[in-house]
Amino acid sequence: MELLEENDTVFENFIQWVYRRKLDVSWPDDKQSSKTVYQDLLNLYILADKYNIGSLMDQIMASLFNAVRHHTQTRTRCLRLPPLDVVAHVYLHSARGSKLRRFVTACFSWFQDLKYHEGYSEVLSELPEFAADLAVALTARLGGAADPFCFENDPLVTLEVGPGKSLFHVHKGLLCQVSPVFDAAFKGAFKENCGSMRLSDDNPAVFEYLVQWLYKRKVLASAVAKKQNMVRYSNHVELYLLADKYGMVLLKNHVMRSLFDHMKKHRGAGVNWGVPDINTISHAYALTTENSCLRRFLVASWTWGLSLSMYGSSVLPETLLVTPEFAADLAIALAGRARGGIEGDLFIADVSPFLESTDGKPQGER
Repeated sequence: MELLEENDTVFENFIQWVYRRKLDVSWPDDKQSSKTVYQDLLNLYILADKYNIGSLMDQIMASLFNAVRHHTQTRTRCLRLPPLDVVAHVYLHSARGSKLRRFVTACFSWFQDLKYHEGYSEVLSELPEFAADLAVALTARLGGAADPFCFENDPLVTLEVGPGKSLFHVHKGLLCQVSPVFDAAFKGAFKENCGSMRLSDDNPAVFEYLVQWLYKRKVLASAVAKKQNMVRYSNHVELYLLADKYGMVLLKNHVMRSLFDHMKKHRGAGVNWGVPDINTISHAYALTTENSCLRRFLVASWTWGLSLSMYGSSVLPETLLVTPEFAADLAIALAGRARGGIEGDLFIADVSPFLESTDGKPQGER
């Protein structure tokens, strides 16, 4: 078998790994030598990727990750980040969304000050895919995403969710950072033993959305069809209620921004399209208190988002009887609309009336 395209040195490193199943990596103190190590490892990764050798790819990624993490913890003299020409080589020989590209992007989005280094502008202009990935990663960081190099040494806790005990393994520090309930459970006087916790009343499908947000700071994908809309509202409300249960204000506000944007875009399109359905509202009212931001949003959605022609429907009174508290809140809100006209439309302004502050009060009431 002839492999004419392969580099002799890289292939020799691959053969050594085949027999030893280990990487002999020593990170030097000078930047030029570190660059050579990067090139050797990345070329070996590209070769392993070409022949789909997952175990070798994992070992190389672990070595690269640990080198960067070691620098961030010890602040060693040599900055162990991939040089820009190495980044160019990575993007030339890897696919969009690959682990290798994500690693390189994470390095630069968290540990490199692009503003004060010469040559970056020119390189970024020559690597539009890298520039685009970097912009997305920096946006996620600014939006509160977790430092991917920060929680690797943080112990994992196991959460058994739902009657079927679906297992979720989550970094304890990351979870406790955003939830006072989990913080008290795992770190307080009544902390859970053995790093596990049973959450039998929670829905595993909704909890998966919570974990997704925890690591990526992204809420559920947007609905794209009318038949998905009620499911979208239901899922968002369920996630909001779960975040409320565990005191996760950041997640609640993130969900609310998503609901607000969707409502602003689609309002006035009918009861099954532009606004949450009565079953979702009834469930939300059963699990929230009088001053809840979620209740405020649900009332506003029917006050300003529901087509006025729908209020002439013969079935609407019976629908509202399902949740008397909501019917009362809606009547008061509609009376306010009748007095104030379009100026009172909460969806003309920004989302702040529906966001909660860290003291638990709606921002609009502070």
